[in-house]
Amino acid sequence: MGFWRGAVGFHRRRQSRTVPNMRRRHIVDTPSRPVEPGPAGSDRLRWVLAAILVLAVLVRLPGLFTGLWHDEAMYSWVYFDDPARRAWLLWKDVHPPAYPLLLWLWSSLFGNHEAVLRLPSLLAGLASLVITWKLARQFFGGRVAVLATTLLALSPPHIWYSVENKANMLALCLSVLALWLFARVS
Repeated sequence: MGFWRGAVGFHRRRQSRTVPNMRRRHIVDTPSRPVEPGPAGSDRLRWVLAAILVLAVLVRLPGLFTGLWHDEAMYSWVYFDDPARRAWLLWKDVHPPAYPLLLWLWSSLFGNHEAVLRLPSLLAGLASLVITWKLARQFFGGRVAVLATTLLALSPPHIWYSVENKANMLALCLSVLALWLFARVS
């Protein structure tokens, strides 16, 4: 503590010698920067977020068209067409039934191509990036939001699970959403 106080005091003494009419101010008295940028900065940050999302989609795009693994194929038409397998998947499987129900509805609307089956995970991954952006910007400002969102967008586990037909990205998206909503309320 003494070192820092001395270093800050030396800086103030040196500054007051170079500018004789400068008023001495304690560090606590200095006004802090606002966390939220103004309208011009906000537009620029939105463009940066859009660029990060485009980069995230480009990084994840090749993984959408690879073949389905066995556990991913469980959520496809193979299991949804047979009522006995569907009942097992929804009610006896160890995983919660929300994602298979969502995927059953999704595949009945859009088909059973591997890219179509993996699209809900990709959308949940992109939504988790946007919510992470909002959460980091709310607490730490725009620069940290850019850094946090870029690191998450380029994170290998996030990329991997964004293109897998599993409930991992939905769980992450709902967790980050719950955290953001809790932060907004409190």
